[in-house]
Amino acid sequence: MSDDKKKIRRASTPAMSGWAKLQRGLTPAAVSSEVLAAAERHTRVPLRIRRQEYVIAWGLALSTAWVATLELPGQYAPWVLALLALAIGGWCRQYPAQHTAMMMLRASILLVGLTAVQLSLDGAASHSLFRFWPVVLAAGYALIAERRWAIAILLICLLQFGATTALLGVSGASLQSALASLGIVLVWPIVSMILARPVHQSVAQIEASLSDESSGLYNAAGLLANGRDLMSQHVRSEEPIAIALVRYRDRAGAERLLGRQAAVRLMGRTLRVIAARSGGAAIAARVGSNEYALLLPGRDSKQARALLRSRLGEPAQLSTELNGTVVRFELEWTATSPRPEIQTIELLYKRVRDKLIMQGAPADSTARDD
Repeated sequence: MSDDKKKIRRASTPAMSGWAKLQRGLTPAAVSSEVLAAAERHTRVPLRIRRQEYVIAWGLALSTAWVATLELPGQYAPWVLALLALAIGGWCRQYPAQHTAMMMLRASILLVGLTAVQLSLDGAASHSLFRFWPVVLAAGYALIAERRWAIAILLICLLQFGATTALLGVSGASLQSALASLGIVLVWPIVSMILARPVHQSVAQIEASLSDESSGLYNAAGLLANGRDLMSQHVRSEEPIAIALVRYRDRAGAERLLGRQAAVRLMGRTLRVIAARSGGAAIAARVGSNEYALLLPGRDSKQARALLRSRLGEPAQLSTELNGTVVRFELEWTATSPRPEIQTIELLYKRVRDKLIMQGAPADSTARDD
């Protein structure tokens, strides 16, 4: 009997609920991880929304280039600001935000760049040309971010507006103009929040229907709904895409030790981390009682297998602490990419599922090559 199996045998206890196991058996660090995982589920940005964030930055880049061309010929600072917005937009497009906090970080970087450019320009008229930036940022993010995050971004925009006005020593007629602009900074983001509220409520309801509460991942419907968009993009652009399917080798054993809910959460947390570190468009989903899928745009099957081997080890396994003892659970998984005749997520999922069934229970848990 292997050392790992001996450890599992010694740690074996009668089956109990996942929450009871969390309260009795798992270490404080593991409990904290579960709390963080629960918090992550409530800040996840829906895929279709996060993929639109780049529009805000690229809109700012285009507007800034227009102002620089017509109003500030010969000055380089505005073009640096336009390039910054262009770069941030590219970042958003390549790595869509998994959480709203990342959107807030990107908005803050843009505001820091705006402040530097405004302070480098000569004359109140010059720096006033860029007062539209806080309005566009706050109003734009009010349309795509949850209200609390939209309010936080609005407050940052107001702070930047006030700090820049104070540092520039604006007074007289320029101060009146600044106060008029302040009203615009306040009004339009609030209007955007009001207009976006019904949309956010609808998106939240749809997102809830596409999510698996036990694991914090998407469910099978969520994989198919979001996967259709990614597969369409793959067909149009011929960018690589891969799908992996993961499951416990001994699901019953894992549930006896941890409880059913804790075993599901352990797998969910692991795949959520892999998806987050694989790029913002990656999707992790629980598609069955013991089946978990990873849809990985931008990677082929070879790259997907390398990713899973690096994250899960060889042989693949999950580990946690139970009553001070490290327990490990072996996994089975496989990965594949679409063949030319496979152009839908439904067919791609069927292909990887058939492959896992054919793979059966091999001597080790590495995937077979296509």
